[in-house]
Amino acid sequence: MISLHDAIAARAQTLDPLKIYYVVLLPEAATEDYSPFKGFQIGWREVDWALGVLATLPADVLEGEVPLDLLVSQRMGGARSLQWTPLWITALEQLLVTDIGLFVVLFSGNAGIARRAEQWRSGQKIDVLHISTAELPGTIHPSQLAISIVISHCLSTIALHGSRLDVPISLSSISRAR
Repeated sequence: MISLHDAIAARAQTLDPLKIYYVVLLPEAATEDYSPFKGFQIGWREVDWALGVLATLPADVLEGEVPLDLLVSQRMGGARSLQWTPLWITALEQLLVTDIGLFVVLFSGNAGIARRAEQWRSGQKIDVLHISTAELPGTIHPSQLAISIVISHCLSTIALHGSRLDVPISLSSISRAR
């Protein structure tokens, strides 16, 4: 039988190397704290701002310079879909960033979760961008978030870690594709 960690690691090896993975961090909650409608927990209120922001962010590293009309038609046609997931902070703490992808952006909505996310980030070999309302050192406040910040983070990650991919990526290859 394959372990959960091995299954996640196998999945990470097949991920799109240019895709940006967004993770909305939620607090753990008791079952009775969930709504009867689709199981939404109260913790969503702390990060509901992230859902509005997600729609404006790029789905991959190359998307930053795609004209809006082309981008809209690609997304409507099912291409360049945005990859995001809600995740309990305790689940994140059990993963490595490479279990998720090369380009990872975290969203947190309270100081407790933001501190735990920062602690997790400090143990990763690949830098993770963290957007938070908690205003801790190392985080970016949602009011300062821009597409250019996300793309810049991805480009610096490529510069440092692009050779770790099965098909090495360089800044020059990204520039030619853009």
